[in-house]
Amino acid sequence: MKKDIISVIFSNFFSAGIGFSLNVILARILSVESYGKISLIFALVATLYTLIDFGFNSSQVIYFNRERKDWTNEYRADLILRLYIDWFIKSNLIAALMIILLAVYFDLKGLEILCVFSAFFSYTLFRFSLARIQSEALWARYNRLNVLNNLIKSSCIMLALLIGYTFLEGNNYYDLTLIGYLLYPIVLILLVFIFVADKFRFNEKVSRRDYLAAKTGFSKIMLPVGMSAVTVILMMRMDVFIIEYFLGLKQLGIYAASNSLALVFPIITTSILQVFIQKSSNSNESFLASILVQQKRIAKYLPIIILFFVVLAPYIFDLLYGSEYKSGASIFSILLFAYIGGIFFTPVESYFYSHYPKRILYLRFYQLLISSCLQLVLIQTMGLFGVAIAIVVTRIFGWIYIWNLAQKVTRHV
Repeated sequence: MKKDIISVIFSNFFSAGIGFSLNVILARILSVESYGKISLIFALVATLYTLIDFGFNSSQVIYFNRERKDWTNEYRADLILRLYIDWFIKSNLIAALMIILLAVYFDLKGLEILCVFSAFFSYTLFRFSLARIQSEALWARYNRLNVLNNLIKSSCIMLALLIGYTFLEGNNYYDLTLIGYLLYPIVLILLVFIFVADKFRFNEKVSRRDYLAAKTGFSKIMLPVGMSAVTVILMMRMDVFIIEYFLGLKQLGIYAASNSLALVFPIITTSILQVFIQKSSNSNESFLASILVQQKRIAKYLPIIILFFVVLAPYIFDLLYGSEYKSGASIFSILLFAYIGGIFFTPVESYFYSHYPKRILYLRFYQLLISSCLQLVLIQTMGLFGVAIAIVVTRIFGWIYIWNLAQKVTRHV
């Protein structure tokens, strides 16, 4: 399992490194306000996808590894594919309606609207493919596809910027960024079908009775997982929307720079979660106990890592983003506590995703309430610092809850 985790962490780091490089370049060549606007669009796509996906792809990993051992892997995969086709049609219709409403609220122009919908459409196909591969623990294939996503997005945007800079006069870098972002879904869809065409092919004939049984069983898993995913994305992206509303696009641009740098550390936690969800789906309490022992060994290193990056934060920011973003260094330092701490608690949390999804749902709901209320209160007196502090407090609440729950479950192991 360590080999799987390391390989996924490496691919996620490589993928995120590509995305992070793109963010730095965009922050350098766009105005702070334009960088804030493109960050808002990226956040809209991520939020919209998670809301409408409603945990479908996380649920398929759990369902595939846990349900009906008398079914073959191919038969189970075919059932999930049939469920996905129904979901795909409905989700894109819902997305189209929601994007119209969002366009009015955020005053999105035609090209921005087209970017949001096309990115959503392609990402639904991509995430389904990725989850199918994750379900079967095909980590080498998973890693390649994972890296390709950010590589394609960054390449398309950089290509559009380069062509515009070379051949067009009066360069509008923001519009060129949007054009590149519009090209990205087209290339992504083509590559998804090239690399994982077999995952969209039926292998066996599925009976109506089994399909209905699978639909019921899948829904039982999906409801708590989906509601947890929705609360997580709202908790993670609410800061973007609150900052845009209260402080405007310029402050959002500074915060986006701080957050994109701090999000290097959730790459590790996300990678761990992706592997552990698959592994813990068919494990028991002894597996959780072993996770606790393992995590206690690394806990002593986390304060050192935090202190190291806090000291270097001003220099890192000045080097990467320039003087316009220098105030973001302090925000980055605060966010470090929230994101590095997750390295310790995420593997523990992954066990409860598979075995106690309702507990995770309750936790996420409480965290969303705490985070939203604190941000709304603190932003009006402390600005961006208030938002960052609210995020840290919310994470600490979650860690205490998960740790106490883990101690109860493993008490008799």
